[in-house]
Amino acid sequence: MSGNINDMKQNVFVLGVLLVVRGEGAGILSGVGVVAPILGFTVGIDLVKFQNWARIGGLTLPDVNSLNFSLGTVLGFHGFWTLLSKETEAIFT
Repeated sequence: MSGNINDMKQNVFVLGVLLVVRGEGAGILSGVGVVAPILGFTVGIDLVKFQNWARIGGLTLPDVNSLNFSLGTVLGFHGFWTLLSKETEAIFT
């Protein structure tokens, strides 16, 4: 069981880093949307720190990202799979 939790910790870390990179890249490239990149950056950083609230915020961002075809869809499914698993729930409680 601890191996699964360690694997999920690694998945949450990767998801946090991807949200930070994607949020910063979207803000730099578009220059228009300010809220989404800041939200992605904040949630990504706090996912890496395993903050309890970031799991809830992390579930909303993949929902929005999944509408963005290609990389957003992959990031959305990875976010749902990671943040909705039982092991991840144990990490954030």
